[in-house]
Amino acid sequence: GEWRAGETVSFSAKMDAASKALLLEEGAEPAPARRDGVRVAAHRLARLAVTLLAVAAVAVLASGALEKSFANPRLGWEKWKPFKPFKPMKWEPMKPMVWDDFPPMEPMAPLVWDDFPPMTPMQPMTPKPSSSSSSSEMPPIDWDLMDSMDDDFEPFEPMKWEPMVFKPPFSDFEGALPMPELDGGGVPVLPKTGSRLRWGLVGTCSTARDFAASLRAMGSRLAVVAAGAASQGAASRATEFARAYGIPRSHVNLEALAADATVDIVYIAVAPELQASAAQLFLRAGKHVLLERPPRLSLEQYDKLAALAAVSGKLFVLNLWTRFFPAALYAQNAVKSGGQGALLRMQGAAPPSNAATLVDMLQYVAVFLDPDGEGDYLVRTAGQLAAAGSSEFAVGIAHAGVNATFSASAVTTEFALTLFCSRGPVTISAPADAPSGAGYTICLGKAVGSASEPCAGDSAVSSGQLQQSLPTYPKSLVAGRGVQHGMGYVYIASAIERCAYTASCTELQELSVKQQRLVVRLTADVLSRLEKPAHGQVD
Repeated sequence: GEWRAGETVSFSAKMDAASKALLLEEGAEPAPARRDGVRVAAHRLARLAVTLLAVAAVAVLASGALEKSFANPRLGWEKWKPFKPFKPMKWEPMKPMVWDDFPPMEPMAPLVWDDFPPMTPMQPMTPKPSSSSSSSEMPPIDWDLMDSMDDDFEPFEPMKWEPMVFKPPFSDFEGALPMPELDGGGVPVLPKTGSRLRWGLVGTCSTARDFAASLRAMGSRLAVVAAGAASQGAASRATEFARAYGIPRSHVNLEALAADATVDIVYIAVAPELQASAAQLFLRAGKHVLLERPPRLSLEQYDKLAALAAVSGKLFVLNLWTRFFPAALYAQNAVKSGGQGALLRMQGAAPPSNAATLVDMLQYVAVFLDPDGEGDYLVRTAGQLAAAGSSEFAVGIAHAGVNATFSASAVTTEFALTLFCSRGPVTISAPADAPSGAGYTICLGKAVGSASEPCAGDSAVSSGQLQQSLPTYPKSLVAGRGVQHGMGYVYIASAIERCAYTASCTELQELSVKQQRLVVRLTADVLSRLEKPAHGQVD
């Protein structure tokens, strides 16, 4: 059909399916409808394009925001301060290593293969030849032979690894003097077993005060004190001494002390003319005796006192304290061990001295020149020993080809001693009468140098040194202190107590009866020369 006049039909998206079907049935003209459809389609395309553009714009904006949120902030260099230059490092040169600061290592003992058990040699494997096999083929294993070889093997003994024990130098040879065991304060440690000796002191001089302070530091038992001589004020001096050193009682005279059953040993510090009679009194009373130096005894007096001590089973000891110091024992063991070679000469120098220091010099002669205390001596002296105060003198003693020279002069400040041996010297540091140090040097060749150049230009094989400070003087007793090194009495006092613990001990290992007799002999000889006006006397 044809369109009706003035009618237009439009296909709208809002028309339902029934209306569209009715118009088509009536034959309406579809041409105008197509034109409207094109416009609608174009309109829809435009709307779609606008929508797509909007979506694209939103996507672009969103991606930019995300990129901005995850992007690192831009650096604002204007906010940064300039770097400060590093300070240059100061390189200081390293201090050169001085090998003398390190103690030398003792040479390792050579490995002795005899110490290991011999290994059983392995039997060679000899297979039995096989006639069926060619020379190029492996022979068959003979299991019977293998079993027999197993029977021949002996299991290895496990090696026993024993820890290496480092011993002090010169302490492992026969006859070495034992070094005292010391506590943290440098005081000798006494055995736990045995009762401590009860000491009685005779004399209230400064030397006796030092000895009492040493006994206090050792924890010894001080029972009683008596004045050295019955004189006016003797009782008050003894009472004051007892109060100062914590001694329970005091006696006025020696007879009362000898009768005191609470005393085991008596230390005697009296005038030289009273020494022999006082020692005899206490030995007869059954007490041990320690007689202070210098021993102004004749050989006849000493022999009688030594015989009396032997009969009573008691110790009679001269206070030759120097040889009991650890440094002196160290030097003795160094020379006696033989590692230093033969002793050639001994030289000591001291400031102006008195008779007590002279005795300390002479006991070194007895220690090193004649350990057995026997033999003949050539004695030379120069100078004179004053009755009081210190003096300048020189003493020369020769024995068995070895010379010992001692001098006391104003040019010397401290007593030092050097022992020159064929393989190097042994030195005892000042003050040698109460030494706290000693050392040795063994040279490669047979060189006898000086104390400053031990090997005289040759190289040293080994060397060693011992330093042992004295115990601290009790602060409460400093007011009565006698000499600077008075605490060294702990060494001889502890040796006496250790000997007294042993029933079979009749003399000290460090100081034999013969050694004491030799010191008495030399002291009497030298003092008789130095106390006379004549000089340069020669035997």
